[in-house]
Amino acid sequence: MNYTLKDYENYLEKLKEFSGLNWVKNYLELKVRPNFWTIIEYGRYESSKYRSAHETRMSKMIRWMMDPNENHDLGNAFAYKLMNLLGEDYEYCLHKNKEIKTIAEYKDIDIFYKDLSQRMCLAIELKQHAKEGQTRGGISQLDKYESIVEKLSKREELKAYYIFLTPLKEAPTNEKWQALGYQELIDLINELNNNYIVKSNSPYLKDTQKIIMDFRDELQRTLDVYKKDNSYISKKLTLEEKELTFSLAKEIREDTNSKHMDALMKFNKEGDLNIKELIFLVEDHLYVQDHSPNDEVKILIRKIYNYLSGNKILEVVPPKEYQVKETKTILKPNLLNSYGIQFVKMELTKGKGQGINMYTDDGKDRIYLSGDTKGKFPNDGVQLLKNPKDGSKIISKKLKPRSFELKDNLILEDKIHDKDGNVLSLDQFMEDYLILALAELSNKRHQL
Repeated sequence: MNYTLKDYENYLEKLKEFSGLNWVKNYLELKVRPNFWTIIEYGRYESSKYRSAHETRMSKMIRWMMDPNENHDLGNAFAYKLMNLLGEDYEYCLHKNKEIKTIAEYKDIDIFYKDLSQRMCLAIELKQHAKEGQTRGGISQLDKYESIVEKLSKREELKAYYIFLTPLKEAPTNEKWQALGYQELIDLINELNNNYIVKSNSPYLKDTQKIIMDFRDELQRTLDVYKKDNSYISKKLTLEEKELTFSLAKEIREDTNSKHMDALMKFNKEGDLNIKELIFLVEDHLYVQDHSPNDEVKILIRKIYNYLSGNKILEVVPPKEYQVKETKTILKPNLLNSYGIQFVKMELTKGKGQGINMYTDDGKDRIYLSGDTKGKFPNDGVQLLKNPKDGSKIISKKLKPRSFELKDNLILEDKIHDKDGNVLSLDQFMEDYLILALAELSNKRHQL
């Protein structure tokens, strides 16, 4: 596609806007500043959309901060401030105290803190990406852990406290557990740094500060995953700008032709943007899908499949769930010949079966299409992708993203709404849009 200088200028302005989002600032800062938590997941996730889970490490980190006998030389400052968050009186002590024990994974409880000198104990259940669980008997984790703590606290005459720590301060099912969010923990660590760490006389002050502030940034990264609007970037860009993003990302990866990048950099006069990282981040957030099931979409997908299939027919109403291997089929030979379509095999996508993958005979290229939970089709557009993926995509212009909508159960009558509210028959939709999109993308295979 050809772009004007104004196109590049407008695209750069949108990159500048994205760079001002708080979660983008956090992400880009951690890309350039060494952080222990990004190092331990090195090579696992390069996408800005995802985070690996490591609740065990996080639990051990909190345990280390709470333990006054550890080598951070902060006494019980962290536990003291944590109890303040619960609205409870708890004495601060700078010195080591052998009557305080912190245990990671005590009888499956993530963190268990016991202070015999102040006759109290604290149980913390930490969640990073998981939800509150149940035991095999169907009992809530929190009910089980409360029972364990209550027995111990009665035996040792301790007052028991409970914290349920989740990114967004999720409410626990057991009212004895007090909800605490990552933001509160981040604020607590900032206060700990300002009022305790920087005033410490420890010879290892800088080491302690780096370790704890790295953990704070890790909490912020996880919180950003939950708080950000994953669809914001995709909604802000036009179809042409999305295609420009893919072209720019391909140029950066291949480090050869830089036609688009050179044109874009002419407008980055201040040089204050990390252009390459922003482009990769934008690419990650294009066409974010809602994977919740939608029966009307699944019915449409199965009707499309049956329309194209050369030797298999799927059950449509109700939309039966299939294993992918059960749906492997060829496309109708007369259809391929009439329109010059080069994708000869297809199958439903994994999971909820709300999409279709089509492949060339050699399996090197594929077409992907799907619908979303709101009934929009195709939610990502009809895409031509390389296999294995290298980030390159071509989006059909014959059948643009979200140009049709499934509602009022009209698909049961072989009808579908376009975005203007017109009702088309399934045959019209197939012949005037989808099949032409397949033929269009077949002709563009050489562009990838």
